[in-house]
Order: sequence, then C-alpha cells, then structure tokens
Amino acid sequence: MLKIKALAITVCILAVWLAGCKKEPHVEVKRRKVKAETATVKRLPVLKVREFPGRTKAEQTATLSSKTSGTVKRILVDEGRRVKKGQLLLEVDDSDIKARITAVERGIKALLMKKKALTAKFEYIKKNFHRYKALLKEEAVTKEEFDRIKSQYLATQKEIRSLDYEIKRMKSEKNAVSSLLKYTKIRAPFDGVVSKKFVDEGTFVAPGMPLLAVNSDKGFTLFVTNVDESLIDSVKKQEEIPVFIKALNRTYSGRVHSISSVDPKSSTFRLKLKLSEKLPSGLFGRAFIPQESSYSVVVPEKAIVQRGNLKAVYTVDPQNIIHFQVIRCGSVYERTKAGLVPLPLYSSLSAEGKELMIEVLAGLKEGEKIVVSNTENVREGDELE
Repeated sequence: MLKIKALAITVCILAVWLAGCKKEPHVEVKRRKVKAETATVKRLPVLKVREFPGRTKAEQTATLSSKTSGTVKRILVDEGRRVKKGQLLLEVDDSDIKARITAVERGIKALLMKKKALTAKFEYIKKNFHRYKALLKEEAVTKEEFDRIKSQYLATQKEIRSLDYEIKRMKSEKNAVSSLLKYTKIRAPFDGVVSKKFVDEGTFVAPGMPLLAVNSDKGFTLFVTNVDESLIDSVKKQEEIPVFIKALNRTYSGRVHSISSVDPKSSTFRLKLKLSEKLPSGLFGRAFIPQESSYSVVVPEKAIVQRGNLKAVYTVDPQNIIHFQVIRCGSVYERTKAGLVPLPLYSSLSAEGKELMIEVLAGLKEGEKIVVSNTENVREGDELE
C-alpha cells in the first residue's frame, strides 16, 4: 500500500515538472521600418577665436570733394543710387565764378584800350626821339633837349611793357577762374553706387569739403578691421579668416589682402580681408582670428530633436533599431573654409546657407551612429531600412 502511494506521488511530481518545462510560443515583435540618412559621431577640431569689429569697403572707392567755394545748387542722386561714369551728380552755384570772370574781362578790356591809346602816343614820341637823335648829331639841338625827349620815350616804352605784363596776368587769372567752372559740376568717376551724401542742397561748401562718396561696381569687397598688435605674427598673407556680417546674418570667407604696420597710438594694425562675395559697403561685421584648436564631439544641427526643454538625437544600434537619446548640448559652430568656428551669440540659426554643428557635452560617444534626416517621422523602436 505504501509503495502504491509513493508511486502515485512520484507520478504527480513528474507531471508537474513536465508541465513546467513546456516551451512558450515565440512572439515576434513587429517594427515599423523607416528610411533615413545616418552619420557616425566624431570628435572634430573646433577653433578658438578672437573677434575684431570692422566694416565692408569696396575695392575702388572715391570721395568727391569740392574744389571751389559756393552753395550746393542741385543734388541729382540719393544714397544707394547706381550711376554711370561721367553722369552728373551734383552742381555748385557758379554765379560768383561767372561774376569774377566778367570783372576780369572788363579789366582786360580797359587795359587794352589804355594800351591802344598809349601805343599811339608812343609812336609819336618814338618819331620825335629819332628826329632829336639825328639833330643832336648835327648839333641842332642841345643835349638837355635830347635827354628830355629820350626820358619821355623810355618812360612810355616802360609803361607799355607794364601794361602788357598786367594784361597777361589778368588773362591768366581769367583762365584760372574759368577752370573752376568745371568743378561746379560733380560727375561720377566710374560706374558704381553712391554710398554717402555729405551735404544737402543749400549747403555752403569750401575747397576740400567732401560732397559725395561713390563705390565702384567692379572689383571685390574688402572687410577692414583693426587687430591687436599681439596677433600680427598670427595673421599670414593669403590666409582664410571667417567674417560674420550681422545685417546679412551670414559668415563669409575672407582672404588676407593686406597687413599694415602697427599704429603706436592704438597698438593695433589695419587688416584688410578680401571677401568671397561682392557685398555692399559699410556693413558692420566681425572678423574671427583663429587662435588654436581643440577637439569636441559635434553633430549636425539637423540631427537635433527638440522635445519640450529636452534636446535629443535618434541613435541606431547594431541591429538597426532606432532609439531616442537625450543629450546635453554646448556651443554652436559653423563650418567654414577655416574650420569649425563658434557662431556668435547674436546671430540667428535660421539663416540659409549655414552648415551648423552642435557640440555634445553628454549623452553621446564617438563612433555611435545617429539619424541625420527625416527626424520628424522617426520614432523610438523603429527599424532602419
């Protein structure tokens, strides 16, 4: 009886064990497949820079100044107006100059009339002089009588010469005054754009006073800045230096065009950079002088996903499964010919044409794969095709 009970217990235990060892059916997870571009996270060199403010300037520029005194009569152009070489831009009132010319012409006319009368008188005196000279040889007149006629002859001759000199001087004065007339009409020296007006209609101008500034259409644009003297050995000819133009919210490449000597008063040197594109003159910007490089983990700005106050990226594991990964971001860099340059805090991230890279301080490691396109349609757990 005991053997039968023991056998029954053994059978029950075996049945329970077999039931526990029954294999569960495999449930396959169905994942959504998506297409997207990926990139491998890298540590890249980023530049440390010093910023120096400056402005753009046309390669060829001209400040048109007054060469005569007078009141500005007409200004035919405004700032920003495109002009052609030889085009009339401004007129200075020429009434004073014309009045001076008229006065000089009257003076010349009076001198010529005086000379005409004196010449007729001189001809009479000249004949007397030669007659008395002949009579003196015949002792028909005294030496005193001859000397009196001779003195009259020489004095009249000297007076005519003096008149000739005065007439010549006044004619030269007339030519000089007349030459000022062309300076009352200010014309464009070349094709370009009027960049600045220094005067208004009705302004009285004196010689040397600036009137208009014109920038040439041709050539290239310079960015001009003053740089601390400690960096004069850091800047080399033909070196590429990034230049951020605030009004356009863009960074341009500037090739070193010229380096001046150091100004002892300001302890700076003038640096001119030839910009990669033609820009208007007078735009404010900043030149970024590279100092040294350091390495940071950076990812393309387009890979960043914003969820409330959180910033994240989508990572891809070896099985091509996509995961939502929160990260902590640092500085923003722009890719330029000179390298990755820190983007100024006052610039906008929305400008077209920028290739931005975001520094990652935590949450990603070098070598990880991340999604860099179609991030708006990607979700946690999706499978990359």
